[in-house]
Amino acid sequence: MARILVVDKNREYMFMLRDVVEQSGHNVLCATEFETAICFAQQSHIQLVLLNPSLGTGVITGLDLAHALSIIDPTLPLVMLGVMMWDVNRPIMQALGLKILSYPVAAQHLMDAINRYSRAAVLS
Repeated sequence: MARILVVDKNREYMFMLRDVVEQSGHNVLCATEFETAICFAQQSHIQLVLLNPSLGTGVITGLDLAHALSIIDPTLPLVMLGVMMWDVNRPIMQALGLKILSYPVAAQHLMDAINRYSRAAVLS
């Protein structure tokens, strides 16, 4: 079982992701804002982060959050959800080591990514 942080500005989508991930036995924390996500990452022994490239603030993006999380913990696996294919090759995404899942995210693809990238998968 992994502790997973889901960060998305769209509460409905975020809770749908939470439900799918929890059904597979994982513990899920949810955040809609940069500050909350940072607090969870610092205090909750997160093993994987699923995040949206857009946080809806207009100023801070999912890439900003990914960068901040990589400073807090360079080994924390990050999966960016809903990235357009032309974004995948952006140097910042590659530098941050972001894994990519494009919308719509099928439940099986999500579970495959969790099983592949979470620290819990690496430890077992």
